[in-house]
Amino acid sequence: FVRELRLVGFERLEKVEVGDGCFSQASGGVFELVNCPRLRSVRIGDGSFVKVVRAAFENLPALTSIVLGKDVFMGEAEDASCLVLKNLRELRELRGKMMTLRNVKEVEATGLPRLSKCVLPTAFKCVRRVEMEDA
Repeated sequence: FVRELRLVGFERLEKVEVGDGCFSQASGGVFELVNCPRLRSVRIGDGSFVKVVRAAFENLPALTSIVLGKDVFMGEAEDASCLVLKNLRELRELRGKMMTLRNVKEVEATGLPRLSKCVLPTAFKCVRRVEMEDA
């Protein structure tokens, strides 16, 4: 099973959409979107990337929206897992469904000055450390 999806340095990438149930079989995976200057939106379907230990969105200066389906980046209660939201200057919306980000243990959110809508109904049940700045 595929454990990691890293999209790094895609100069022309504008949209990422992942369907339902993708990258859902492997435990301990990684999802990263880093240094994609034209990326504007991310949408991940229900049941995708359920058991990742790291989800990172970094240095995405045009990103305005992240929409996560049910169980996305849920993680497992006994595993260490983290969410990184870093240098997302235009991000306005972060939205998830039930169980999204539920078992994340660490959150780093820095450089999100325009975030105005954050809807995560059952996120961060197990969070132990949060680092926030300019968010």
